[in-house]
Amino acid sequence: MYAHQKLVIDKRRPKKENLYPVKIRITHQRIQKYYAVGIDMSEVDFDRISKNSVRKELRIAKKKVLLFQSKVQHIIDSLEDFTFLEFEKKFLKKNDAPEPKVKDILNYFEDVIDQLTVDGRIGSANAYMGAYNSLKSFMPSLTFKKVDVTFLKAYEAKMKRKGRSISTIGIYLRHLRAIYNKAIENGRIDQKDYPFGKNKFQIKAPRNIKKALTIEQIKKIIDYKVSEATTQQFARDIWLFSYMSCGMNIKDIVNLKFKNIREETIQFDRAKTSNTIQNPKPIVINLLPQSVEIIERWCNTNRKENNYIFPILKHHMDEIQKHKVKDQLVKTINHYMKQIGEEIGLERKLTTYVARHSFATVLKRSGAPMELISESLGHKSLQTTEVYLDSFEDHTRRKFMQNLIPK
Repeated sequence: MYAHQKLVIDKRRPKKENLYPVKIRITHQRIQKYYAVGIDMSEVDFDRISKNSVRKELRIAKKKVLLFQSKVQHIIDSLEDFTFLEFEKKFLKKNDAPEPKVKDILNYFEDVIDQLTVDGRIGSANAYMGAYNSLKSFMPSLTFKKVDVTFLKAYEAKMKRKGRSISTIGIYLRHLRAIYNKAIENGRIDQKDYPFGKNKFQIKAPRNIKKALTIEQIKKIIDYKVSEATTQQFARDIWLFSYMSCGMNIKDIVNLKFKNIREETIQFDRAKTSNTIQNPKPIVINLLPQSVEIIERWCNTNRKENNYIFPILKHHMDEIQKHKVKDQLVKTINHYMKQIGEEIGLERKLTTYVARHSFATVLKRSGAPMELISESLGHKSLQTTEVYLDSFEDHTRRKFMQNLIPK
């Protein structure tokens, strides 16, 4: 059974000036225990730190809370069979050793994971955590000196023997490469010791499996009969909304607010790039009549500009809670879309990624310029967009090859 954590304010023992201790409540098999964060707050300030942006004097408190939550989650994830006894052994363990003067790879990973958590980029933090756990399992004491071409080949071979896919191995190694790049920027290691690149170790890319549907297959999904006001209909509608909204990913969909609707468009910043690009260009999507119908069918009845369009997230949720809700929604959509795909005779499994890839590829097949597709997807480069696009079909290629022969 998995353990769950929640940030709470403990009103059982109020302190002076109406302040209460902030605690993490861990629930496991219906048993709950509380662990103090070391911060006292008023109810008003506690509500404020759950929001994305807080005033200056609360930022330090919010950062401490997020780091505390991150530490708790790391320990929970590291325990194969959770018990409060094992949790507290790790949580309450005091490290009397002095702080190492020189950070090694795992230290760098921990710093990046903590910062991503503070920034609210929980998905990215989890991705780095996956790479961290894998590398630590392979070599618990991992220094930059140990990571060379021989190490990388041995790690890759071990992961393959464990049944990890080329895609998963590539993700872990790209995160390791990013850590290396960060260490070079910080002067921790010399560029000449960099183990990646030409004539060194090259991270293998997975074979590009076509994910996009044809326009005829999209029509079958649109025409598929679903029962009204059911979870299946909601899953199908959100999938179609993603497809018809320039392949908008689910995190951006659940974060849409009524203020993002401007006349007959939706304008928003991609969550994935809003923290990594200075002055990101907003994505502008023209709302199709079918998209408006989906909004009207499922939208929040209270249309205040700061309310979410789709009532999936709650304003009081912290970033970790929002991420869990988003992940559960993706699983729900994928579950019902898999059923629909089987019903209409599709060989490939329908997922939220298929909606995004299908938007890009259907637009390409219609003759839309690559620049428009790239801008609509929110990509920084055309090269990234090309990864999303399927190869041209045989009949299309044959048609253009005929132009080589004079008429």
